[in-house]
Amino acid sequence: GATASELPYCCFNARLRDYARFGQFLLGEGRIGKTDVLPRGWIARSTLAVLPGFRPGELSAGYPLGYGYQWWLMPGPGHAFTGHGANGQFLYVDPAEHLVIVMTSAWPSYWDYGLEAETYGIFAAFAAALR
Repeated sequence: GATASELPYCCFNARLRDYARFGQFLLGEGRIGKTDVLPRGWIARSTLAVLPGFRPGELSAGYPLGYGYQWWLMPGPGHAFTGHGANGQFLYVDPAEHLVIVMTSAWPSYWDYGLEAETYGIFAAFAAALR
């Protein structure tokens, strides 16, 4: 029979609405209702660049994002962050805008920096439209 194996870098599968619910959980700082599921402050700590060279704009020349605890950190004062998946999958959380966006894509390659930049433009347009 088939065997399952864990991979440390990929392959979490869920429905779109499950990802959105997880985004809402993150937006709510790790609480469900009035219950703290995660220690207070953990979401804030996990979405900060704690190592030198990991702040937005410092990872590599011309790349605007930073990196926290498995989260890609958006530049700017809003402390937005995103999780990326292969071929253009995104879970985007913007606490300042009180916004969660989940996007599935079918990019022709594993990652495309041009399409990534376009995706962030779409997210910014959504936020502006909702204001």
